[in-house]
Amino acid sequence: MDNKKIISKQVLFGIIGISSFCFLILIISFVFFFSSPKEIRMREIDGGDVSMTYTDDTNELSIINAVPTTDSLGMTQNGADKYFDFTIKTDVLHGAKTKYEIALIKDRANSTAMDDNIKVYLEKQVNGTYVECFGPTSFKSLTKKSKIGSPKGSMLIAEVENKKSKIENYRLRMWIADTALIPEGVTQNYSVHVVVNGMAK
Repeated sequence: MDNKKIISKQVLFGIIGISSFCFLILIISFVFFFSSPKEIRMREIDGGDVSMTYTDDTNELSIINAVPTTDSLGMTQNGADKYFDFTIKTDVLHGAKTKYEIALIKDRANSTAMDDNIKVYLEKQVNGTYVECFGPTSFKSLTKKSKIGSPKGSMLIAEVENKKSKIENYRLRMWIADTALIPEGVTQNYSVHVVVNGMAK
């Protein structure tokens, strides 16, 4: 009888151990999937391939309950949701060359700030340090579709031509200009939502 109890306990512990191991594997897989970089294929062409990857849930940058900010502060703010990091990978084959654009598409339905009050600043990583490559400047919409394909109404913030394969890291920041007026005694809730869009050829 005692032997049977010992065997039953061993079987029970074995089942618990296996179940715990399987659960752990499931959790690790879940975390890896949702924390792995997302990818957007910008274009696959005869001479290569261009894609954009990012680690956020979406390729969007949103600021809410924003107040007017100086350029010097906006360019260096590092808090949560203050910037959007992304990578452009270019694979160039057979001596060809690729061109790509980075543009911002404003979600006008969910943005309360006017274009003139939105400041945009783009940095690029060079030798481990981010350096300015665009701005800071006010949001300015394209009046027509670009040559590569960025849509009318979007803001073009980078045009790049590569003759060899590269991995380029970017950091985008956005804030409300300190010239934005807030009437005295009024609580102003500025919000801006943009989609980071890439086109290539």
